[in-house]
Amino acid sequence: MNSKLASSVVAGLAFSTSLAGGVQAKCGEWDNLQQIQRQHIPQLQSCAHQGDSKAQIQLARLYRLGINVKPDSVEAAKWYKIAAIQGNAEAQFHLGVMYLEGVGVTENSAEALRWISRAAQQKHSAATEVYNYILHHDGPLEC
Repeated sequence: MNSKLASSVVAGLAFSTSLAGGVQAKCGEWDNLQQIQRQHIPQLQSCAHQGDSKAQIQLARLYRLGINVKPDSVEAAKWYKIAAIQGNAEAQFHLGVMYLEGVGVTENSAEALRWISRAAQQKHSAATEVYNYILHHDGPLEC
């Protein structure tokens, strides 16, 4: 699998669903990544530690993109994985992309396909596109 080619397919899709809505001051309502200010980070972290998958995903995005925190792809992967294990399709997709690219985790095509396929099974549109692309253009991914 040409990971650079797959990454370019993913690039336009990976963060396309993350910028809608507005930030609220309670758990479960962290929608707009651009509105999360530095002073919101402790509350966001608290919500993430309480199991709020929206907060976990937003925290992962903040670390991945370095918005109001020091960029940390390992920390981003950690939070995506926590939300992915809970069954969150968005987190499953992003974690799969990180495995595909080897960002924050060791590059692992099998893990990438596993997480992306889980998201696609839940009708996550970007995951479905990437999964179908992988299967129809390059065959099975190899580690």
